[in-house]
Amino acid sequence: MTIETKRRLVALIASGKNTRAEVLAALPDIDDDDLDYALRTLDGSERLLVEHDGVLSLTDAGKDILFLMKEEQKQQLYIVLSVIASIIAAVCGLIDLYRSLAD
Repeated sequence: MTIETKRRLVALIASGKNTRAEVLAALPDIDDDDLDYALRTLDGSERLLVEHDGVLSLTDAGKDILFLMKEEQKQQLYIVLSVIASIIAAVCGLIDLYRSLAD
């Protein structure tokens, strides 16, 4: 299972789709073996998911992946806001330059 697949699986479980049937329907590239792998270990260290009464939930390792994903989303938002602010500043600078040349 690739890290991208793990991230999509974690996001899906966090969104509330937390049964085997929902996961398998939403992620066609994941099969029962992949889910069993996520329930056993995560690359030889910690489990990604636990299952209780047919409901999948995130372990601490899964929650860590979710946290990192949210942090990356925040960083991407900050980058977009920085670009927008830079464009606004450049436009304001050009307007000010134009006004000073017009006088």
